[in-house]
Amino acid sequence: MQVSNEIFVMISFLAGLPIIGILLQKADLPGKLFFFFAYLSFLLSNIFTVTEAFYLYSTMNFLEHFMMLCGAIFTLLGIIRITKGSGA
Repeated sequence: MQVSNEIFVMISFLAGLPIIGILLQKADLPGKLFFFFAYLSFLLSNIFTVTEAFYLYSTMNFLEHFMMLCGAIFTLLGIIRITKGSGA
């Protein structure tokens, strides 16, 4: 993907951060902190994606993919927390 596309995605994630924060804060959702950390992890992944085009490619590429992994783990933990009490 071109860097301009990656920058647009990063800006979109940054713009969505306060929205997600407010929605999760008001939600009566078990594990909402896990979902917030997942969003932050994916945001950091986007920041590292943009940074890798300009500085320390290998390190930023590793951090990008590590943050994706962290985001997936936090999402899984949030889903487990939600389904834990529902008998699913």
